[in-house]
Amino acid sequence: MTTTTKLLKEGLGHTETANGFVITPKFRVSYPHLFKPSGNKFNDKMKYSISMLFDESEVDLKKLKAFAKSVVADRFGKDYKMPSNFTKPFRQGDERPNDPAYENMVFINCNTERRPAVVNQRNLEINSGEPGDEASIYAGCYARAEVSCYAYGGLDTGMKPGVAFGLRMVQKVDDGEPLGGGAVGNPNDVFAVLDESSDDASNYEDASLDDDDTDF
Repeated sequence: MTTTTKLLKEGLGHTETANGFVITPKFRVSYPHLFKPSGNKFNDKMKYSISMLFDESEVDLKKLKAFAKSVVADRFGKDYKMPSNFTKPFRQGDERPNDPAYENMVFINCNTERRPAVVNQRNLEINSGEPGDEASIYAGCYARAEVSCYAYGGLDTGMKPGVAFGLRMVQKVDDGEPLGGGAVGNPNDVFAVLDESSDDASNYEDASLDDDDTDF
């Protein structure tokens, strides 16, 4: 049995792996970019990424926090006092008041320059991000991940100090309601079937609309 296979079979709580990484508790997936890298307005470098939504009433983040704390101590010293501009990986959902999925959640944004391994409950590779597909991973489903942790900046580098988690691999553990809208209805309830041999304007008329000259 490989190390990875063994690790992914050890329950849904924290698991410290033999190679010094940590498997997160179960989280809800948001903004997954696991199959194609993406950039952002702050950095042109393309990365694979995911936002992990944790409900602290259901999961314990103590081991993840201890992991981050130990990495900070290794870089800056065990008596290091984090300055006010120190970037922490654990963020409160109220930072995104316009996104209801983040309400009362703690979230971690995690990324990597190398494509992460993505598997299902049976450790079979996933290559799809389509909502509603049992063999896919998408915003709204549930997963866990193996993560690394690293500290950066400070120490006269001129960079703002911080600590972050790096993404290594993801295992989908359950389906969920897709985030971001998902399906918006049944097309059969909206569109009439068009006559392929006709381009008659009647194909595009909506009898429910009044024929008036109202200005918008």
